[in-house]
Formats: sequence, structure tokens, C-alpha cells
Amino acid sequence: MGRYGDRRPRPHEFRGEIRSGSRRRRTSARRGRAHARRTARRLRPRSPRDEHLGAGRDRRRRGAAHFGGAARNCRRRSKRSHRRCAGHRRTDGRHRRFRHARPRRRIRRRRASPQSPPELTLLLSIFLNNIAPIFLAAGAGFAIGRALRPDIRSVSRITFYIFSPCLVFTALTENQLSGDEFGRMVVFTVGAVLVSGAAAFVVGRALRLDRPTMAALLVVNMFVNGGNYGLPLNRFAFGDPAVARAIIYYVFSTLMVYTVGVVVASRGRSSLRQSLMGVATVPALYGLLLAGALRLANVDVTDSSTLIFPLLRAIKLLSGAALPVMIVVLGLQLAEAQRPENLRLVTAASALRLITGPIIGIGMAAALGLSGVARQAAVLESAMPTAVITTILAIEYGLDPVFVTSVVVVSTLLSPLTLTPLIAYLQ
Repeated sequence: MGRYGDRRPRPHEFRGEIRSGSRRRRTSARRGRAHARRTARRLRPRSPRDEHLGAGRDRRRRGAAHFGGAARNCRRRSKRSHRRCAGHRRTDGRHRRFRHARPRRRIRRRRASPQSPPELTLLLSIFLNNIAPIFLAAGAGFAIGRALRPDIRSVSRITFYIFSPCLVFTALTENQLSGDEFGRMVVFTVGAVLVSGAAAFVVGRALRLDRPTMAALLVVNMFVNGGNYGLPLNRFAFGDPAVARAIIYYVFSTLMVYTVGVVVASRGRSSLRQSLMGVATVPALYGLLLAGALRLANVDVTDSSTLIFPLLRAIKLLSGAALPVMIVVLGLQLAEAQRPENLRLVTAASALRLITGPIIGIGMAAALGLSGVARQAAVLESAMPTAVITTILAIEYGLDPVFVTSVVVVSTLLSPLTLTPLIAYLQ
């Protein structure tokens, strides 16, 4: 325990042994107080820095035990230089010759940059590789449309009457599609369009919309931009086999625009004859029929000895320009968009198209047993934003053209938010 027990001794405790008038007694009192200070210093709890570097007189006295016997005879007596002796090592058997080691550099570890989760990295990669190129190319058309004000109607007609049927013919002749798969894609297209219309009808009744606005809501939710936007996206995301399946959706949804779409837009005023006449004006239908006829006749489109080979090469050449021109036309059409008047209703209609489309597509694909590339192309086509052709129906049959055009623009701009995770899910 010691003289003072567990507590620290204090200098004034030695004053009781001192007799006044004696120099000898005063000297011993000073020594006693110094001894008490040293004892208190030794009993003080040490910090890690004091333990390893050493400081003060008592540290030098205990240097032999702490530094292996060499620090007691260290010639560096200053406090600062003596601290550097903590790392010295003997070079021979004698303690008077030693080498001072340089203090270790403190290596500051750089904090690792926060890594994004793999799901976020996948979504960003899908957006940059598949959707961003389409928007950049459409941006070029948008800039040309704003700066030069070209005749968009003429460019759209060239695309619709020349490039689209050539693309349909080339895709169907170069990719092998079974009759069963073709039939399922047709049923999928018809079912997706009708179910989307039913969902829009329920929402419109809940919002108590008037008849023209209800018809406009049905049109913008039923028909998607499966050509200018859907076909390039399918090629980027899933390749040319997906384009061949997506073309079936594109052709038959276009046919339904001129039949079911006309009936809905006219609110029942259009006759059956007018609807059938509208179907006859869809040139992509003729590309589909011609490709089917060649498939049934077992004509090899790659055989250069056939008489129609120059025609087939010309069709293939024109089909190569279809997708780029479609994307540019999309940008030109967006350049003519007007500011929406009822932004709340426009946002609701756009969200309805972008949210119900993938859900309906996934459900229809599961019900029809679609798998592989057919499922990918069908679901992605059903999730596309509103088709630009709906603005023509709105103008022709007295719907709200500003509302329909605004839904086309807003749904197209918001589509990456739903298409990016959908592509990740389908992959």
C-alpha cells in the first residue's frame, strides 16, 4: 500500500516534520516536496503518447526498462531529440552505439468513395446505352425544328409511306417467326390496346370528365409510339430479333388507330366503311402482306439469282434509313408542342399511360405464354408513351388538340423514368 495508501501524496504533508530555524530542516522539506511531486507524477495515469514517446525526468530514468537499456545512455539529452530515441535500435552489442530510426510517417488512408449500389449502376447503364442515344438524336430534330421551321408534315409522310413499309418488310423477311408466335403477338396487341382503353375509361368516369375530354383520354392511353420511339429502343435494348416482334405490335396497333381509334375519336359518328377505308391507307400493312406472301412461297430473299433481288436490295436500303428518320421526326414533332393549359390533367394522363402500360403488358404476356425475345419486345412496346398520331385524330374529330399534344410531349419526356427499370426487369 505504501505510506500514503492509494491516494496521491501532497507536498504540504511533509511540513509537519519541519522545525523552523533550521536550514537543514528546510532543505529536507524541499526534498520531501520534490519527492511527493515525483511520486504523484508516477502515479498519474499515462496516455498512449506518454507511454511510447516519453517525457520528463522520470521517463529518462526509466528509459532502460522502456527502451531496452539504450535510452539511459542516450546522448540526445534535449526533450525534443530524446523523443526520437524511442525507435532506436542497437547496431552492435554495446549500448553507446545505436542508430536513431526516423519516426514513421503517418499514412493517411483515403476514404473510399461511396460506391453506388449495383442496381443503380445497372439503371444508369441502361439509360445511357439505350434511351439517351434516342433522346440525343431526337434533340437534333428538335433543334432543327426550332431553328429552321421545316415542313414536318412532308417529312412525316415520307417516313410513313416509304420508310415504314420497307422496314416492316425487311424485318419480317430476315427474322424467322413461327405462325404461333405471330398469332400470339397479334392477340397481345389487340388485348393490350383494349385493356388500356378500359383502364382509361374507369379513370375518366372517376374524374367525371366530359365526353370530348373522355375520348381524348381514351385515345392517348390506348395508342403508343411504337414506331418512332419503340422500334429504335427495342433494337438498342434487345437487338434485331426484338425489332421483328415489335414491328408486329407497331403494324397492328397502327391498324387499330384507323379503326378503333377513329370510332372512339368520333364518339360513334364514324361508319364502318370510313374505318375500313382508313385501314386501306396504312402502307405498313402492305409491307406485312408482301413479306407474308414471300414467306408462304418460300422465296429466298438473299438469293441474287432471283428476278426480284434488285427490288429486295432497294427495299433493304430504304429500311436502313427508317429508324434514324423516325427519331428525327419525333424531335421535329416535339418542337411544335405547345404549353399545356391543364397541367394537372396532362400529368395524370401521362402517368396513367406510363404506369398502366407496363402492368398490362406483363399481365398479357403471362396470360398468352410469351417468353424470350417476344415477351421483351411485346412488353416494351406496350409501355411506350403516347403516339404522335393521336394529335391527328384530335384535330380531325374535334377533340382537345392542346391536351393531346401536351400528353404526347410530357409522356415522352417522362418515359425514361419507367422504361429504364422495365428494361432492367426484362433483361
